[in-house]
Amino acid sequence: MNSEINLLNFRKKINEIDKKIINLLFKRNKISKKIAKIKIYLKKNIKDKNREKEILLNIYNKSKKYNISKKYIKKIFISIIKYSIKIQKKIFRKLITKKISILGPKGSYSYYAAKKYCKKKNIYKKKFIYKNFKNVEKYVKEKKTEIAILPIENSNTGKINEIYNILEKTKLFVVETICLKINHCLFSKKNIETKKIKTIYTHIQPFLQCEKFIKKFYKKSNIIFMKSTSYAINKIINKKNNNIAAIGNKKNINLFKIQILKKNINDNKKNFTKFIVLKRKKNIKLNNKKNILLIRFSYNKKQFPNKIFSILYKNKIEIKEIICNKSETKNHKNIYFIELINNKFLMKNINIILRKIFKISKNIKIIGNYKNKNLI
Repeated sequence: MNSEINLLNFRKKINEIDKKIINLLFKRNKISKKIAKIKIYLKKNIKDKNREKEILLNIYNKSKKYNISKKYIKKIFISIIKYSIKIQKKIFRKLITKKISILGPKGSYSYYAAKKYCKKKNIYKKKFIYKNFKNVEKYVKEKKTEIAILPIENSNTGKINEIYNILEKTKLFVVETICLKINHCLFSKKNIETKKIKTIYTHIQPFLQCEKFIKKFYKKSNIIFMKSTSYAINKIINKKNNNIAAIGNKKNINLFKIQILKKNINDNKKNFTKFIVLKRKKNIKLNNKKNILLIRFSYNKKQFPNKIFSILYKNKIEIKEIICNKSETKNHKNIYFIELINNKFLMKNINIILRKIFKISKNIKIIGNYKNKNLI
């Protein structure tokens, strides 16, 4: 009887030890994943024979202390090392160099939005290709890059029409949004008096976001618009005269040899820009995580398309935002972009809803599926 009880007790102890072993293996695998990402960042190989020898030597020395067979312990740890390499190979395959097209060059707000996206997605190896708005999207379409990142809306100045013109025709798909806090600064090559500034180089968007500041202090200054904030900063760096300035991101102080003349020059201190991440189209998978479904349709009539919104209302579909954009085409029809909040009604009735809307507008199309985020 006692022997039976002892057997059960020892088995329980074995089970507890097995649980601890599994838990430790799980922790070891998590650390292996982190090591893989560091290896990618440092451009090191997955396999490190010297490190494997070092592990096995440490294990052999410890196994002698506990009188465990060298062959036995070798088999176990070679299997563990092999599995660790397998995990790291998977991560290496996922984190291969991503080519991303953005409005640039280095130091632009698009550059910082792309960096934020890469950090979130653990993309350690990336190559940014700097283009104008149209070519940012075109490069993904032509498979020259995998991802396009474009600014679409600012909390102060509203929608960026040029991006909605791209979305009107694009075959790409919006897979994510990035919200970036905007902190405009006035830069110059040398720390000179602000009154001496005769010319300011800037992109149109920062100008609109700092218009009150510019009109108040630099009403008589010459404003020259550039392709991006980083182009504006490069312009003042390469010019010989010092009575010039540029508007750009506060972080640019770490990238360029420039001085900050004035910080936080936004007219509204709560200033955010929303960026969209575009990829080549994949299968749309709706889920119940309250994602956003972005649909696009055209409407030829001048009046508001009440019939379409009536269909959405009757099917209990929640609308987050409606954007109306005048088409660039000859007929100048209205193009509507509607963010629908995914819920059980949308998941259940999406095909029926789209068929009903298709009778009113033949150009209806789903062009995005991404997480629901507010701009502020």
